[in-house]
Amino acid sequence: MVVMGVTDLETARRALFYRNGESFSRGKQMVVSDRKYPQLSSLKNALTRLLRSPISIERIWDIDRKLFVKDMQDILRNGQYICAGREKIARDIDYTRVATPKWHRSRRTERAAVRRRRSKTDPGLEETRRAMASHRLQPLTQTPKANIVVCYRNGCPATEKPRRFVVAAKSAATLDQVCNTLTQQLKVVGGVR
Repeated sequence: MVVMGVTDLETARRALFYRNGESFSRGKQMVVSDRKYPQLSSLKNALTRLLRSPISIERIWDIDRKLFVKDMQDILRNGQYICAGREKIARDIDYTRVATPKWHRSRRTERAAVRRRRSKTDPGLEETRRAMASHRLQPLTQTPKANIVVCYRNGCPATEKPRRFVVAAKSAATLDQVCNTLTQQLKVVGGVR
């Protein structure tokens, strides 16, 4: 029995899959084995769900776009593959070099980079920062927090909007206390469970 387990481990291989045309995606890793995916079609269905592709994946290419995967044995250990539907494979994208999109970079990171450059050039700036930090107020440790709970009533039509309640942290120490609070707010006869 132990020998069968060892042979199953040898057939399992990890691979990295990219969705066609997504230049900012880092890809998804997946463990592929003959036991889990006996046919290539079951692997393609799983990849469609994993990559959240809007259309079903029908073709799998290697990262160099030279080898078309026709069988489960074509998928190699630590291989990288591009998954596509019926559309053309994007040839100009380098999936191995993922960059942060320009619209994703925030102003905060740009300001931090400017400050780092300025602090290296201006030694007096560090002293003023330290002086300003010592005068700032320290945050309170015992601040009360509240949670917003969104409730959908069972059996109500889908057009009815959900109800939102603010549950204070003091009154929500346990789940029973939260359920009792929601029962009172919603006026449910049987109680919230």
